[in-house]
Order: sequence, then structure tokens, then C-alpha cells
Amino acid sequence: MKNHMLASIERRMPPSPREVMATLLLGVSLLGACSAPSETPSSGKSDPASRTEGRTVGAEVIDTAFRPTRLEIDAGTTVRWAPTGKQPHSVTEAEGLFDSNPECKAISSGRCLGEGDEFSYRFEKTGTYTYYCRVHGLPDGTGMVATIIVR
Repeated sequence: MKNHMLASIERRMPPSPREVMATLLLGVSLLGACSAPSETPSSGKSDPASRTEGRTVGAEVIDTAFRPTRLEIDAGTTVRWAPTGKQPHSVTEAEGLFDSNPECKAISSGRCLGEGDEFSYRFEKTGTYTYYCRVHGLPDGTGMVATIIVR
């Protein structure tokens, strides 16, 4: 009986913000995996059904890493970054094209992205874009960095 009562109490408690974000990210990841076929590894060509143009895709910002570290998208796609760890972060393009928090520095992390924040950028032009975290990386590709390839 005691276990039954404990389960009843646990069900009535609202989920924490971290649980809500984790559930949403998992759902978006699963939805993306089910709705768009991935590239064929042997041919290197994209399936037309996997085109991302005009869509929004998610990227993770966790503790000291971006996931994925390499993302290929079509021009016109928006990438949305959502930090899930406790560390402060920025999403800063190495050439200055975009910056989630220009005032974010390792010594003033209060002005950085944190858990529950989001940053989005729409990629209009083809090219390769390297981005880094101002707190955990450098524009030269050292530390917390990732790459987006826009086709």
C-alpha cells in the first residue's frame, strides 16, 4: 500500500523544467528521425525527401559540447540552439555572422545563454560556418566548436 500511495503522490507533482525540456528535445529528435530519411552513406547524395529548406532544426548545447558537431542543412533552414546543461554558453559564428550573446565572456557568464534559453539563426547562403562558445571555445576551432554546412 505504501508504494501505491507514493506513486500517486509522484504523479500529481508537475514535471521540472529540465524534465519538460528533455521530453521536448527527445520528441523533436524522434519526430525528425521518423519524418526525414538520412543521407545515404555510400553515395554521399541526399534523398530529396530529406531536404531541410524552410524548416527549423535543433542543435544541442550541453555542458561543454555542441551536438551534432557537424550539421548539413539546405539554404533557408533555421537552426535553433537550446542549452540543456548548467554551464553558461554562447553560439558565436567564427567570422562574426551571428552571435547569441556578444557580451558573454568566461568572466561574466551572467550575460550568456543558460538552461531554458534559445537562440535561432536562419542560414540563407551556402557555405561552411564554424561556430564556438565564448566561454568554452575559441574562433580558431579550439575547444567547444561545431560546423554547419549549408548546401
